[in-house]
Parts: sequence; C-alpha cells; structure tokens
Amino acid sequence: MIFPFDVIETKIGHASKLHTGQIFSLPSELGGTAKIGRYGDFRIPGKFAIDYGYVALVATGNDGTTYCVPGLLPKTIGFKNRFGVNSALEVDKVEKYLTGYLRENLLDRQRMRDELLLVMHDLRSISATISAMAEEARVANESGKVPQHLLESLVSTQYLLKLRQDSMDFEVEGSQSEGLIETHIFRKVDRVSRAFMTIASKRNIMIRLHGSSFSTSRVPSGFEFVPFILMDNAVKYSPNNTTINVNFSEIGDRIRFDVSSIGPRIEPSECTSIFLAGYRGKAAQDGGHRGNGFGLYTCKRILNRCGGQVSVSVGANDISTTKGLCRDIKFSVEVPLLTKKIS
Repeated sequence: MIFPFDVIETKIGHASKLHTGQIFSLPSELGGTAKIGRYGDFRIPGKFAIDYGYVALVATGNDGTTYCVPGLLPKTIGFKNRFGVNSALEVDKVEKYLTGYLRENLLDRQRMRDELLLVMHDLRSISATISAMAEEARVANESGKVPQHLLESLVSTQYLLKLRQDSMDFEVEGSQSEGLIETHIFRKVDRVSRAFMTIASKRNIMIRLHGSSFSTSRVPSGFEFVPFILMDNAVKYSPNNTTINVNFSEIGDRIRFDVSSIGPRIEPSECTSIFLAGYRGKAAQDGGHRGNGFGLYTCKRILNRCGGQVSVSVGANDISTTKGLCRDIKFSVEVPLLTKKIS
C-alpha cells in the first residue's frame, strides 16, 4: 500500500500498521509508538482533534478496514501550525483523496470478482468440451478406432485451457516484467487460430487463415494472449454461420496480422476507448455478452512493451444478423520485425 502521507491501517482482527508516506511524513511530535497506537484505535469515520490542535481523519473501507491519517491541518481560523505541516495536508484535501482511493479500491475488487467469474465461465465451457470429446473418444475406442479429428480437437481444447490459465498468471503475477523473447509470430497466431476452430465449428463459424511469415520479433512471453483475446472475441461476438478471417503479412519492418469478423457496432468515439481498462462498447453491453473490458487493455499493455500496437477499424454499413445489427470489424496488430527469414 502506497500513500503520499502517513496512514495507520487497521484490519478487523489485526493490529494497527503504519504506512509511511512517500511524500509527506508525520511530525515527530505527533508520532511515537504510543500515539500511533492511540490513533489506530479510532474506529468511527470522521475528523477528530488530536495533539496540539491537529486533526486525525478516519475512514472505513468496504471490507471494514479502518484508515486513520493523523497530523492534518484543521480549517480553524488562526490555527497555529507550530510544526510546519505542509499546506497540502489540509483535512478537506486529504479527505477527498482518501475517498477517491477507497472508491477505486472497491472498483478494483469488483473487477477482480468479475474476472474470476469470467474465468470460471471459460473453464467450465472448455471443461465441458473436453468431457464431451473424451466420451466420444471412449465410444470410438470401443470400436477400435479413434478419429484423428477427435484427437486434434482434444489437443486444441487443452491448449486453449492452458492459454486461459496463462492469461490469469499474467494479470495476477505481473509476468509483463519479464524480458522479451525472440518469437515466430506467425506460428503463435496460427496455432491459436486453429485451436479455436473446434469451438467455432459448433456454431458453424469458419476460421480461415491467409498469408504467412517466417520472420521473428522480440515480444513478451505472454504474447499468445494477444491472438487469444482477439480470436476469443471474434468467436464470441460473431453470429452463427459466418466467417472469421485471419490475414498475415509483412509491411516494411513490421509483422502484421488482422482478425476480421462480424460483430457489434463500435462507435468511432469508442475505437480508442475500448483499449482502456474496464471499458466495454455500448453495443457489446446491450447485447448481453459476457466481458469485463480488460482483455483488449491487456493486449495493448503487452504490445506496448515491445513497440507493437493494436487498432480497430469498423465497416461503414450495418449488417442484419440473428444478433441484431452488426458491422464488419477488423482488429490489426503490428510488431517490429527482428529477423527476416525466407522459407
């Protein structure tokens, strides 16, 4: 926990803990073990007069944790600031800051909960697919022959499960801090795209691959999450009986791939916003599609680390589908070309 000023945190059932401010420190005259312990005993939210006429601000988080900020300047006219506390530490200013912090902390908890619910949904879906294929394999095995397509489907589905778990690790453990790795981009995108074919085929959605590249780029170890999210979104939002096209090319010193599909309309004003943390397009929300607005945000974070970029373009005309009016949607990803190779 990082605050610009000293904060005494008291969790339910735990002893109080002082977090030293990164910018402002509590004057020694207002500190000391005994006084800190006394301030930490404050439990009721509000503003309280403490030693030498200074103020302690107390607030309570959604989980019951109490935060006490001692040594603040009161609004009292003529108050003598004998210890030279910085004017930025006026109680009303700090109250506004702390209220905002607690609100954001609550939103972060809600986002984590939403993400866990999505992960549970994904894992149940993938688990159900694996179970169904396993039963089909059992029946086929009794007849003495397991179809090749079934074995390939099992491998692909297990790969998607691994990618979903890796995406969780990336968010929770912050693997974005790792170095960049030389990677064959086409191989990664091709494998992810093919892994989605089994799931897409159940809704008669075709995934077609165009172009190729034998060149490499230096990207974070979590790069596969980028095509995973783009393909997952394309399959999720596409109406039945449609086609998703994945186009690969090299343009100058860049490797590029596009994922084109039919999906909910994205307004021009949303083409940048959808890459912000927690943002979801209006049409996607109105359509009742699951999501929490962090997939594209994470894609952008991954690509920013290696000098890459992701963008979206939207067709001009509405398309009438079983999911309502949609548009042609194309997500484009570019990464720097490291080594150009010829087959």
